[in-house]
Amino acid sequence: MTLLYDPSGTHYVLKQHTDLLTKKKKKEKRKEKEKEKRKKEKRKEKEKEKKEKRKEKEKEKEKRKEKEKEKEKKEKKKEKKKKK
Repeated sequence: MTLLYDPSGTHYVLKQHTDLLTKKKKKEKRKEKEKEKRKKEKRKEKEKEKKEKRKEKEKEKEKRKEKEKEKEKKEKKKEKKKKK
């Protein structure tokens, strides 16, 4: 075991202890990165869902418009028949 001078300058620290601290910090950083990744993935998923919902809404609107057009055509045909 070797002694290292603590960066704060107050006391000496065992090298083994500093190694454990650095490992702990690295582990924490890794966890943070993983959290960020998960957040990004969730955001992407939400965006995809929003896009899909928009597309579905647009399709529904188009269907409604088509139905309305069909109704108008039917009404026009009925009017023509009535005129005859």
